[in-house]
Amino acid sequence: MLKNIACRPRVAWPDSVSWPARTSHMRSLKLGARLGTPTAIVFMAALVLTAAWGILRLEVATPRGLNRSLHPAPELSWPPLSQDTTATIDLQFLEHVADLPPAFIVRWDGYWFAPVAQPVTLQVRTTSRVSVYVDGELVLRHDAASGQTPAPTTVTLTPGAHQIVIDYAQEDTPLGVGSRVSVQWTPDGHRSRPLPADRLFVRRLDRRGYYETMAVSWLGWGAVVAWLTAPV
Repeated sequence: MLKNIACRPRVAWPDSVSWPARTSHMRSLKLGARLGTPTAIVFMAALVLTAAWGILRLEVATPRGLNRSLHPAPELSWPPLSQDTTATIDLQFLEHVADLPPAFIVRWDGYWFAPVAQPVTLQVRTTSRVSVYVDGELVLRHDAASGQTPAPTTVTLTPGAHQIVIDYAQEDTPLGVGSRVSVQWTPDGHRSRPLPADRLFVRRLDRRGYYETMAVSWLGWGAVVAWLTAPV
C-alpha cells in the first residue's frame, strides 16, 4: 500500500490555480472514480428524477389549489386587494393584509376533480355569510346573522372536473379574533374533513390531465426517496 502511494504521480499545479479550485478538481476526480458503483447510480438517479420532476411540474402538471382573491365589498368586479393560490379555506391570511377594509369579500374558485361518481356532503362554519356554488349552481348558503345552525347539503359529483366557487362576505364589522370560515366535505360513510387538496385545481382539466398531474406528484416523491437513500 505504501509503495503504491509513493509511486502515485503528483500533480504539478500552476501558481495561478487557487487552492479551492484544486480541491474541487480532486473531489471531481474522486466522484468520477466512483461512477458505476451503487452509490453513484443512486446519486445520478436522484439528479435525473429531480430534474425531470422540475420540468414536468411546470410543463405538464396542473397547479393544485384554488384561486383566492380579496375584494372590497360590495362588488367582486372591483380590482382585488390580493390574489394567491391555496387549498385552505380560512381567514388567517387576512392578518398579513395591510389596510383591510371593514367590509370585504373573499372568493375561492377553481375545479374539483372527481375520478369516479360519488355523493359529497358539504358543510360550512362561519361568523358571517358564506355561499358555495358547484358548476354555477348555488348549493349551500349560510348567514350567521340568522342565528340558525348551518345545515349540510349533499351533491353528486359525476366523473370529471366541477367548478367550485366559495364566497365569504363580511360587512362593516372589524375583523376580530372570532371571525372565521371553514368549508368541509364528508365522503360517503366517512367523517367530515377539509376539502381534499389533491382534488382541487386552479383550472379545468380532463381525466388525462388529472392522472398526468398525479404521475408528476409521484415522480417528485420518487426523487425525495432517491435523495434520502443516496449516501452523503
